[in-house]
Amino acid sequence: MFELVQKHRRLAQVILTLIALTFAVWGIESYTRYAGNRDTVAKVNGYEISEREFAEQLRRQQDSIRRMFGGRIDPAALETPEARRAVLDQMIAQRVVLAEAAKRHLLINRQAVIDAITRAPEFQENGKFSPALYSAFLESRGVSDAQNVAQLQSELPMARLGRAVAQSAIVPHTVASRLAAIQAQKREVEQARVPAQQFLPQAKVDEAKAKAYYEAHKDEFRRPERVRAQYLVLSAQALAKQNPPSEAEIEAAYQARAAQYKVEEQRRASHILVKDKAQAEKLAAEVRQNPSRFAELAKKESQDSGSAAKGGDLGWFGRGMMVKPFEDAVYKMGQNEMQVVQSEFGFHVIRVTGIQAAKSRGYEEVKKELTEEVARQKGQRKFAEAAETFSNMVY
Repeated sequence: MFELVQKHRRLAQVILTLIALTFAVWGIESYTRYAGNRDTVAKVNGYEISEREFAEQLRRQQDSIRRMFGGRIDPAALETPEARRAVLDQMIAQRVVLAEAAKRHLLINRQAVIDAITRAPEFQENGKFSPALYSAFLESRGVSDAQNVAQLQSELPMARLGRAVAQSAIVPHTVASRLAAIQAQKREVEQARVPAQQFLPQAKVDEAKAKAYYEAHKDEFRRPERVRAQYLVLSAQALAKQNPPSEAEIEAAYQARAAQYKVEEQRRASHILVKDKAQAEKLAAEVRQNPSRFAELAKKESQDSGSAAKGGDLGWFGRGMMVKPFEDAVYKMGQNEMQVVQSEFGFHVIRVTGIQAAKSRGYEEVKKELTEEVARQKGQRKFAEAAETFSNMVY
């Protein structure tokens, strides 16, 4: 129980950091992207499909098809009325399913989606959520974090509804037997190929008939209109490479962020949690007589099942990660000292097993990441300065 609270506190800190990053990096883009025109192209059970949403879904579909064919596809083939209608029909079908999911209370809140993203195996690196892997995924799909979370909020309930319907289906015995029989069937097939090419020398084409066929089927020989275009890209990343940061700029940035690179003091402790003070004092006395029995007694007597399985070990933690009476005691104790402390969970027999003093990450340790950050900031400033001039030049 006590370890569970500790883990939840860490999770709360991670969640707050992710939410802050989301608003800082993607929040403004999300507001400006959707605050504009809201022309509705379809409405399904009260759910509107705006012109902007339709355009973005169409773009994502087209990008997916281009990636599938390695870019070797005629863009005009993706802009047909039939293709646009197919995308709209798909969005309408999704809205119908989403309305049914809402009716059945299968909706998922934003925080649950964020939690699912941070736990997804494809975004894990060294056992932790990797913002770099997640950012690369968003970039490959051409979406922002806010858009991805909103899309998952729609897709996950629809997937839940699909599973619920599939799992509730009852297959008649006759149908199941026929399906099993079909799967077990084996058939032998023989074929003989007669290539048409061998008869080509015997074929004679009448010029008049060929011309008549062409006149009657001109649309089959029509090429779609094409445009050859050239373009320029003004990129903050490219501008950053043209003007890399100097050693003095990097050192100044390090000094300005000195507090950011400070690592607070960490402590490691083991505990045995019981409800009765007398029992806690008795266990403490047994450990003082034979310190090697601490892990054994923790597994046997501790009511914190999570840490008991590990001999009472709670791992490394900093300030603010434990309940206050427990934390205050641990930070007053020395290495291998033991003490009985009461908290809202009961009585703890605590032993400090490790102390890591506060320290700061050195300049050489953070130089690489700091160089990239300063270069990115310089590129953004140069981009802001050049954007207006670039736009005027283009027009």
